[in-house]
Amino acid sequence: MGRCGKLLVILIAVGASGLPLASLAAPPFNCSKATEQAEIAVCDSADLALIDREMNRLYFTRRDALKASGKQDELDALRSEQRAFLKSRNDCGYDTACLTALYKKRLDVLNQLPPKQ
Repeated sequence: MGRCGKLLVILIAVGASGLPLASLAAPPFNCSKATEQAEIAVCDSADLALIDREMNRLYFTRRDALKASGKQDELDALRSEQRAFLKSRNDCGYDTACLTALYKKRLDVLNQLPPKQ
């Protein structure tokens, strides 16, 4: 599925969730508190904000499932991987091509994780 197709699937999913469409244009964090150049880039880009929102949803869904199932080793690994992702994201600075590629890799990883138990 191409980029437009993936974005359409995300838009449909978010629309079905009842969230206002205006919330799609903003990442799940408070942009007024953004200090890293990468965070500012995400705030300035609707595409990056959408990708960040999806990554955030996948991460927290998986994290919560691991917490509920008591799989502490897997939870620790997921958290460690997320910290590494955030460091790499911040290393991209305001480079939107770097950020887009990095987010796509992270989404691929999170989508490959086993379904929640």
